[in-house]
Amino acid sequence: MKFAEEHATDATAILGLIRIIDASEPSILYSENVTQARDSATYILLKAMLKVCGYSITESSEAELDSGFTHSIENRKRWWFIAVSNGLKNANLLNFPKFKEQHNQLSDILDEVPNTSNSWRDTETKKQRSEKNKLNGKNFGFNVVNEHATKIGVCGKRVSKR
Repeated sequence: MKFAEEHATDATAILGLIRIIDASEPSILYSENVTQARDSATYILLKAMLKVCGYSITESSEAELDSGFTHSIENRKRWWFIAVSNGLKNANLLNFPKFKEQHNQLSDILDEVPNTSNSWRDTETKKQRSEKNKLNGKNFGFNVVNEHATKIGVCGKRVSKR
């Protein structure tokens, strides 16, 4: 896939979102995503629709927000936009507050897993996939960290997935 919109089901998700927005008429909407999403057809369509519906849109294009703004131990820049109904004050992402770190290192948020646990596994397949992703220009990598890490890459909802 060259574009996210080529995905069989993800490509149509925007249609459902537009219907939800139309039915609920929220005063404020926000979205947080990878920085590359900014130029996707999905977001271009969504932002155009929101403007037609009377929203003012502020994007984090001048100041990508990183983990210092989100309390996350994940070390990655994120792209945000906030859509506000006309009549409300526009958001200012350039003055977005930076919060005090909540975690000093990875061990602060992880449960201890004994070395004998079956949660541990060989990483050769993930290393090979990481190399393939790099060759294909994708930003997905393989994180090798220990309990003393102060920042990590992406941490999915199923950290222990195989």
